[in-house]
Amino acid sequence: MREIARRTTIAIALPLVACLLLASLLALQLWRDVQQAQRVEQLIEVAVSVSAVISDLQDERGMSAAVVSGVTAFSRQLSAQRDATDEQVRELARLLNQHADRRGVMAVQSRAQAALAELPDIRERVDREHIEPLAKVASYTRIIDQLLDTLYVVALDVEVADLAVQMVNFQRLQAFVEDASLERGLGAILLGTKGLSQTHYQLFIKNLEAQREQLDQMAEAAPQSMDRQIYNIISTSPYAPEMEVFRARIVQRQQVAEPDSQAALAWFRLASAYIAEIDESLNLWVDSLHDTAGEKMQRATVNYIGLGTVLLLLLGSVTGISMTLARRLVGKIAAERSNAERIRFLGRHDPLTKLPNRYYFQELLEAEQRATMEHKGMLALHLLDIVDFKGVNRVWGIEIGDAVIQCVAQRLRQRLPTGCQLARLHSDQFAVLQPAITSKKAAESLARSFINALAEPISVGDRQLSIQTRIGITLYPPNATTYNMLMRNADLARQHVAAGGNYAFYISEMYEKYLAARELVRDLRRAVMSNEFLLEYQPKVELSSNRLCGAEALIRWQHPQKGLLGPDQFIPEAERSGLIADIGHWVFAETCRQLQAWRQAGLQPPVVAVNLSPVQIRQTDLLAHFADALERYEVDPAWLELEVTETALIGDMKKTLDVLQQLRDMGVSLTIDDFGTGYSSLSYLQQLPAQSLKLDRSFVTVLGDSPQTEHIVDAVITLSHGLGMDVVAEGVENKLQLEMLKDKGCDIAQGFWLSKPLSAGELGKWLAPL
Repeated sequence: MREIARRTTIAIALPLVACLLLASLLALQLWRDVQQAQRVEQLIEVAVSVSAVISDLQDERGMSAAVVSGVTAFSRQLSAQRDATDEQVRELARLLNQHADRRGVMAVQSRAQAALAELPDIRERVDREHIEPLAKVASYTRIIDQLLDTLYVVALDVEVADLAVQMVNFQRLQAFVEDASLERGLGAILLGTKGLSQTHYQLFIKNLEAQREQLDQMAEAAPQSMDRQIYNIISTSPYAPEMEVFRARIVQRQQVAEPDSQAALAWFRLASAYIAEIDESLNLWVDSLHDTAGEKMQRATVNYIGLGTVLLLLLGSVTGISMTLARRLVGKIAAERSNAERIRFLGRHDPLTKLPNRYYFQELLEAEQRATMEHKGMLALHLLDIVDFKGVNRVWGIEIGDAVIQCVAQRLRQRLPTGCQLARLHSDQFAVLQPAITSKKAAESLARSFINALAEPISVGDRQLSIQTRIGITLYPPNATTYNMLMRNADLARQHVAAGGNYAFYISEMYEKYLAARELVRDLRRAVMSNEFLLEYQPKVELSSNRLCGAEALIRWQHPQKGLLGPDQFIPEAERSGLIADIGHWVFAETCRQLQAWRQAGLQPPVVAVNLSPVQIRQTDLLAHFADALERYEVDPAWLELEVTETALIGDMKKTLDVLQQLRDMGVSLTIDDFGTGYSSLSYLQQLPAQSLKLDRSFVTVLGDSPQTEHIVDAVITLSHGLGMDVVAEGVENKLQLEMLKDKGCDIAQGFWLSKPLSAGELGKWLAPL
């Protein structure tokens, strides 16, 4: 009996003791969940308070900039704003002291206190000393940037997956608001302060580009992503159109002869309304964070109380159930921890290649810069991309494109020396940090190694894809001092690499050309708005009768400072920037207007040829613009001829041919321009709905000096006549060229030997009366 009793006691006691121990462990874990939820809620409360301090500092900085710009209306408000800022700073300090014993809050407290310790001294220097306007803005901006870093620290310390994601997005939106706020202060200074340096203007441009780059990245995100939601909120702001108008006004005036305090005030109020609109998005995020944190806290508390009660009630009889619950709880905890680790990883790495992303790479590069400076060494930054990667996605699809990116990343890893760091910045762009080098040759050797590694075709399924890469390289020192400057220099070097794929090192001339191109684009935008263009017309002569048979419209730019510019001085940059579409529409409309003017003057209008850029052909509204101009000026389409270069056929040839056929159906004639210098082929000559072919001037220039060229000209004329097309020769400069073209059967010619380009009035003297 005693043995049975002992065994029974053991049989009963062991499960009860096991259940009791398990219940205690579960209760302890649930208590930790409650503590974690409380900690997350307190971290979010601290983050919101930091955000409020940032917002007040942004307003204080903006009002300081406005006062500096001559807007005295903000002098009193500045004092009130400083009081409001101090109140928010005290509230933040109270929260940090209240939760100072919490893990994570201590890091925020030290960073925030270090940043805000400068504030009284900055205010005193701003009020009592003569400080350059940009220095006043920069002093505040330094504090705000440090506070923004604390938001990132909070986001990394939140261990609840969905809240961590929300915190990351909250910090990114706060950073965008900072860019907009900084733009507000810089714009007020530019408008209201006399004689500012080019540095102020470039800082404003750089800030504007940063905002647009962030918006472009958000716009490319998936429709349901957080990035796209932020983009929709910002892009639909009712103040955005007016902001763009004011920005253009600021961009067009780098130096202010006389300060305009009224304009500075108007800009400041508009920018403040725009920022307030975005701040409403921040408030929505704040509400969402509080709601989510509250739900987590409530759920953790309910779980703690409810499950603890159930465990006590079932303590003696549900050992098995308790064990099951324990296993589930352990699994849940492991999953939560796994998700938190994954969030941390994705916040610093590219999900496709598992390489560091651009944010993490910036940390690595800046740390290596400091080490290089300390040891007086040298590092190289390589920026690599795939030539026409968009074409891979367009032709083969995004899945194939992703496979190509993964293969490229793998090959680069295999060639990566020890100590170097590889990252994927975005899309097809990779960056490589090569530290501790002793000469430029080491960077050259690594670049050649990468190019060789990617020279072999990439196998994706049953496909073999060949790619070409470009690598831009910059060295530190001496080329730059900051991360952004290094990235800019490497990118400029990459853009100077030939299309065939290779590598190039950054030199200072690249940046000078970049600035010149930006200035030219800025002037072109102004020229489009101010109508600074004019047309000249070069006559075309029918060789068989020596009669005028048409003219080519040639654009000129009457630049306010540089005088009259030919198309070769601005058309290439207009095509790269996309402004060629607006310029091309103007040329076509102006030609139609002049044809109407000749007719109203009682003259027989000639057939006028207008050059059509490949960029225009890809515009969806091209046909609508042309049809509108024809209808507005009541022009017979037969009076118009469109000249299309062979390069227009590169890319989507089917779509290009479709557009050209629709233009032909409208009644205008088509000419193939610069024939023989591009991608000439009989296949596209047969498909193009063209009536004539224009022989490039490079062939005409050497007539009489090159027998081989004469044979080519003979063949082109014979081929064109065989296809039923007329041949137009351009660049006729002497009598010998003209006579040889006549003998070879060329139909039409133009050039300085026949006539230089004429104004509309001068060409009118050539025209016959109606």
